[in-house]
Amino acid sequence: MKKSTKIAFIIVIIVAIIGLSVGYIWESHVWKEIYYNFKFNQFEKENKTVEKNQIVFVGDSITDYCDLEEFYPTLKAYNRGISADTTDGLLNRMDESIFDLEPKLVVLLMGINDLLGDDMRSEEEIASNMDKILTEIQTKSPNTKIILQAPYPVSAKSAYGRVANANGKVKKLSAMYEAIANAKGITYVDLYDNLIDPKTKEFDLDYTNDGLHPNGKGYEVISAVLNPVIQSVLAQ
Repeated sequence: MKKSTKIAFIIVIIVAIIGLSVGYIWESHVWKEIYYNFKFNQFEKENKTVEKNQIVFVGDSITDYCDLEEFYPTLKAYNRGISADTTDGLLNRMDESIFDLEPKLVVLLMGINDLLGDDMRSEEEIASNMDKILTEIQTKSPNTKIILQAPYPVSAKSAYGRVANANGKVKKLSAMYEAIANAKGITYVDLYDNLIDPKTKEFDLDYTNDGLHPNGKGYEVISAVLNPVIQSVLAQ
């Protein structure tokens, strides 16, 4: 991380601490907006010097927290994840997260916050947004290949796990994503079965510390599946 980026991030953390002291919590719209704007501005600055025609991972906190250099060491890849983001948020930052980088491949994971977060939306609404996202990529950057991931499972250990039939909703949305991907000729990857505990049918606690975000072992499982898919798509 560059010195200027570290300083900016420290400022964001200080603001967050101040916010906590007056009653704001992570889930608050205030904190989400602060962090979203910080990342948005960071992307704008980074995009001025990035190497074009590389790989971009786009998503929410699950992408944001992933160390691409550790889990995808052979790839020249940029992380365009924003914690707590939704499909609406991504539609607002397509230039900064995708088009400004002129990528050869986009690896996309988005939708869990829409589905189970504070502003829950129906599976149909989320799928419609994802269709718009994919259509925009194919229209504005037709040479960019796309890998669309299904949302990952959750566990009762997470806040989302308290949502009734949380993983049922995940699976329903995943089926809609798959249909959209197939219709558009996009590579679709569903890691749900790789990440669930066969006994509990929830996110395997060996692969997550909070029931939502993968831990190191979880990212290892994910990258073990994704890396060969990425190589295959790039070779097409």
